[in-house]
Amino acid sequence: MNPLFQELSYAARRMIKAENELLKNFGITYSQWAFIVYLHHHTATPLVAAARYYMIKKPAITAMKNKFLEKGWICEETGRDQREKRISLTVKGQQHFTVINLQIRKLEIDFFQMLDAEEQHQLQKMLSRINEGEPSL
Repeated sequence: MNPLFQELSYAARRMIKAENELLKNFGITYSQWAFIVYLHHHTATPLVAAARYYMIKKPAITAMKNKFLEKGWICEETGRDQREKRISLTVKGQQHFTVINLQIRKLEIDFFQMLDAEEQHQLQKMLSRINEGEPSL
């Protein structure tokens, strides 16, 4: 395995593991948190858009939607087309987002504290370039 790929994979696993530990306190996982973050940034969005963005299969995203509907964190409305359902965070969901996001931000600061602002900026630029490309399979 390419050492760079190995280091990136290891760093990502460490960050996700730490976030999962923190998120246990709220009864959610990293994947579920990513779904809530998406809804925070994309109000009244079709479920399929979130599934596409995170490359998650429809049954998995539907299960997440159902969990958060049950918790009262999201609501579902019918769109212009009767078949299209749009989901958004409720006030309760926004409140949970705010509380959790503060703790996640502290964790992120801890992870990157050994890098100065310029190094963080460079890393972000490089990762953005990597994420823009499509791997040839």
